[in-house]
Amino acid sequence: TDGRTASAMEMSRLVRHPDHAQNNDLVFALFRMGFYFLVRFDADMVLSTVRRHHMPFYRRLGFSKIAEPRAYPRLKFHLGLMACFRPSYLAVQQTVPILSNIRKSDSVYGAFMSGERVPVFAEMARSAA
Repeated sequence: TDGRTASAMEMSRLVRHPDHAQNNDLVFALFRMGFYFLVRFDADMVLSTVRRHHMPFYRRLGFSKIAEPRAYPRLKFHLGLMACFRPSYLAVQQTVPILSNIRKSDSVYGAFMSGERVPVFAEMARSAA
């Protein structure tokens, strides 16, 4: 190893309100935010609990299934555990345009981490150009 302690990040709480269920731009904004945190904190892997019908989407973003979906107390749906390891998310950054130019020095996400309101969609539009 390179002498540093391995780290993991959990991003199960990146969810959208049901009123915005058809807003695919919001999904990509949430994943862009999650991938920013991976880059910012130099994480070795990210874990997420995922509904069964969302697992194919997560696979396209480099995640692998770790555990089959199962019931959890007080939830009406089953969740499975998925993980994306550093080599996978680095590869995804090269192939998914909306995730391609994320860097630690991003001013929008830096401001977000400081508790400021940020123009996430404006950033997405600027990065896609």
